[in-house]
Amino acid sequence: MTKDASQLLQLARIYARQGNFAESRHLAQEVADNPSEFASENWIEAIRLHFQCSQELDNTEASRPYIEKTIQLTQANDDFSFLARAYTLLSSWALAQNNEQLCLEYLRQAIDKATEIQDLVTLARALFISAVSQTLDPSKLASALLTLDKVDILLSEVNHPETVVSSKIFRGFIYIQKSEYEMASKILWQAYEEAQKYSLQMHSMSALTQLARLHMELKQHEQHELLYQLLSRGIDKEKAPRIYRGAAQVFLSSSENSPLVSDFRIDQRNKSFIVKNKGAIDFKNQHILFDLALLFLESPGTRFSKEALVSKIWAQIYDPKTHDNLIYVSIKRLRTLIEPDPESPHYLLRDRKGYYLNPQSSIQLNKSEEINI
Repeated sequence: MTKDASQLLQLARIYARQGNFAESRHLAQEVADNPSEFASENWIEAIRLHFQCSQELDNTEASRPYIEKTIQLTQANDDFSFLARAYTLLSSWALAQNNEQLCLEYLRQAIDKATEIQDLVTLARALFISAVSQTLDPSKLASALLTLDKVDILLSEVNHPETVVSSKIFRGFIYIQKSEYEMASKILWQAYEEAQKYSLQMHSMSALTQLARLHMELKQHEQHELLYQLLSRGIDKEKAPRIYRGAAQVFLSSSENSPLVSDFRIDQRNKSFIVKNKGAIDFKNQHILFDLALLFLESPGTRFSKEALVSKIWAQIYDPKTHDNLIYVSIKRLRTLIEPDPESPHYLLRDRKGYYLNPQSSIQLNKSEEINI
């Protein structure tokens, strides 16, 4: 290696802050694949960065071998520092896989270990993931805010601007969901200013995206257009596809020149879709739900058995004990996102042959539509 692991990781963090996630992941992988770093502090940090970048690149599966190795290492390791970081990483992985129960199990272990050794940064990260998981249930938004309060208290004792800014952005997102728009505006502008101060370019773009969502809710078209101009100069679609897609969804759903007359509009280039009378769907990094929705939308009327869903979405062999509840929870959450009344579904239906999209649903497929974000 021409540079030692610490230098490579520092460079990887810089690339990630700038939105060059492919290069950041490449450097993190170089550390992760170095035998001399195996199971070290640098190694677990490299895995964390690798997974973070894979999420931003819409390719979490690229991190699966490293995640599986991390799981193995937690089973024969009594180093609380390593375990706290490993369980925090695994909780984030489980959340991305839409496995809330496993996420909570990992979080409990991460919080216990981090508290024991007073690792405030790892503890703050674990609590932040906990707050994200709570927002999957709209009735727990207030609880998520209380968890973020704990995150902020911890971060007041350490210097970790990335997590500080992330906490503010997510707090702003929750305020928007709660229609507390004044609070949302205040905290999101704070997040943007702090991101600029610490050269956290992608955090800046995330804050602006949430502000655009806020102005869309308030129908403040002039401010919305200004944010469009800022975002169009700040996001590289190829380097940061997830952030690009989030911004594109906001502007696509607010476009007055592109009315939605179908039940669904799928935009293949931006990897987004809109539901009639509900607007753009925000999957909050839940890639499994996005893949599940796309599977049904691309094949209306096609029945998908449990075996087929597990094979196509999770790339696993169906096991009732493992997958029945996972499928039930995933379908329930997807219905919450797309159905006018989730308790009486109109779009996502089921019969004895499996789950399917109502074949009477009208779908608008946009192959060439491009939003210049």
